[in-house]
Amino acid sequence: MKIAWNEIKYQPKKFILIELLITILMFMVVFLSGLTNGLGRSVSAQIDNYGSRYYILSTDSEGIIPFSTITAKDLDEINKIEGLDYSGLSIQRATISKSEDSNTLDITYFATDHNPIMEDTDLKISDLQKNEVILDHSFKEDEGIQVGDQVIDKTSKQKLKVVAFANNAKYGYSKIGFISSETYTGMRQ
Repeated sequence: MKIAWNEIKYQPKKFILIELLITILMFMVVFLSGLTNGLGRSVSAQIDNYGSRYYILSTDSEGIIPFSTITAKDLDEINKIEGLDYSGLSIQRATISKSEDSNTLDITYFATDHNPIMEDTDLKISDLQKNEVILDHSFKEDEGIQVGDQVIDKTSKQKLKVVAFANNAKYGYSKIGFISSETYTGMRQ
């Protein structure tokens, strides 16, 4: 111990530099772990919002929900399981705009019967009519879209009426728009 103190007294600048580097590395680790957690949350926020649910994926999807496709044969096997309450989930990336010539906005459509957490409404996805959409609340804050406005899907040119907003509805760094299965099928044709 005496030798160590003598070394520190002899070259204090070298040891202060080492301590400073260790402190900076600790702050970098804390910062990067927080950044990683935030980015991870942004990727799958809506899946987390659904709570404790099980997802049935095809074997070739390698655990990635959007890559999973359930065939009619798979669906028949799922229907044989008693007491299983299930709902389909279709995920589609797209772009929308507020009008024909306005900027495009990225969106991920979720066509499902599971209900997200809503702001100021008791509306459920199962209550959606054809060509109605529930958007992530950040569309309201960032883009000024309000309930009753229409947005245009850029691919299908279909107009969707905004009926409500959902809290923290994000998936894969994109904001979510919840639509009915009927609307989703119409947009895909």
